[in-house]
Amino acid sequence: MAFEVSVIIPVYNREKYLERAIASVLPFDCVKEIIVVDDGSSDTSLEISQNLALKHSKIKVLTHHNHQNKGVSASRNLGIKHAKSQYISFLDSDDYYLPNRFDAEIRLCNEIGEIDGVYGAALYCDTVTKQDTLYTIREYIEPDNLFKTLLWQDKGLFCTPTITVKKSLFDKTGYFDTKLKVAEDTDLWFRLSAYGKLHSGIINKGICFVEIHDSNSKTINSHLYDQAYKYIYNKLLHKLLFSPHISFNNKNELLIATNNYSRIFPKVYSEIGFLNKIIVKNPILAFCPFIYKKYLQLIRHK
Repeated sequence: MAFEVSVIIPVYNREKYLERAIASVLPFDCVKEIIVVDDGSSDTSLEISQNLALKHSKIKVLTHHNHQNKGVSASRNLGIKHAKSQYISFLDSDDYYLPNRFDAEIRLCNEIGEIDGVYGAALYCDTVTKQDTLYTIREYIEPDNLFKTLLWQDKGLFCTPTITVKKSLFDKTGYFDTKLKVAEDTDLWFRLSAYGKLHSGIINKGICFVEIHDSNSKTINSHLYDQAYKYIYNKLLHKLLFSPHISFNNKNELLIATNNYSRIFPKVYSEIGFLNKIIVKNPILAFCPFIYKKYLQLIRHK
């Protein structure tokens, strides 16, 4: 099947980098539209986007109501909702694609046909140290095992500019969570990998360039991530344990990983003890068929 994609670029005050980002996307024939979502910029980013849209018909410019600043998640979500292609990819406005960006997607669509998604590797460059780092999942993972791999985070992660997703998959998973200030991308990758089959693309070299500079590097308190992961895992427990579309193995992996990380409770419990604790905290889970099946499995192996 022919691979066609919409690329979503959220923008907030990136007049220095924006034209470079858009220029890196324009040469790809498979890119049918570039959706630039201005997130209430106070510099000339919106003007740059609009001028480029006059020159290139595939560029479309969106803004929030009353030119509000609503954050990167809301901006990506707006782009997803307006996208017309079967597949969606993302690019931050201060990064840029490399010429091999969609090689894996095109190959997989030719070999397999319709796919749920593909991820690859990003080349991170620190402008201060001048050191390049490959940010990726470090080994090939079967799509059915990706959810488990992401939960444990022991083989690396992929990042937003390297993923391509079938638009219809968002109907099952939902979009980026606007309540999250950090880890909003990881939260979505959890859900996408649980409901769909995301394939490993090019992971041995970069498919996009991510520049770490003064205006995008920031130190975030680890407590903020702890709070984010408590929220994420608690949400996953509610959403996935009830879903008939999620395999028993993935549900089991979620319980074990949550128990191990102790993200919701301050101490590690036995599996049965942990099930009891999450039911006390979330009584509605007592009605989940998976919980009964898991209890029976644990009792039989005592």
